[in-house]
Amino acid sequence: MKKKSLCLLVFVLVIVIIVFISIERKNPDSQGSKNIEYKTDYYSIQIPSTWQIIKEADYLTTFYYNNNKIASIETNPECQYCSSSSSIITNLFGLHGSSKGDVVETDKGNYQIVKTIITYKQSAAEQERSETKVPDELHYLFTDKKSLLIDLYLNDSQLSDDEQNEIAQSLSPIIQ
Repeated sequence: MKKKSLCLLVFVLVIVIIVFISIERKNPDSQGSKNIEYKTDYYSIQIPSTWQIIKEADYLTTFYYNNNKIASIETNPECQYCSSSSSIITNLFGLHGSSKGDVVETDKGNYQIVKTIITYKQSAAEQERSETKVPDELHYLFTDKKSLLIDLYLNDSQLSDDEQNEIAQSLSPIIQ
């Protein structure tokens, strides 16, 4: 009798554990993927709670996941070249950086979002030294078309298209 009771108890316990694990897998919030709000004087953004936030400088914040850089946000509150996307790209990324493919511009009323892939050309000296080419980068540029520029870089090799769009759409500039 004791043996049957013990077997029944173990069986019920195994079933409860299986059900609990199943529920945990179906609920993404229970696995730490819940988003949190990160806010500065210039923007707020929703990011996964699993990301580590490092404020590198007054205007630069870098985000890491499993010790890998996954995103960064650089803010320029006194931008003097925010009048057009081409001016922003030229001034922000310099002579060796340029847009690759389509530049998608979205007007949000009091600010504009520019989505672009930045590619870098190697200088002749870098090519001569066989230096590794900087990989293309996905950037979302937010501007109030006056003086505020927010550059959101996302490591597109570590994020799905849906994740990239969700994070970018959650960034909300604080227009002063």
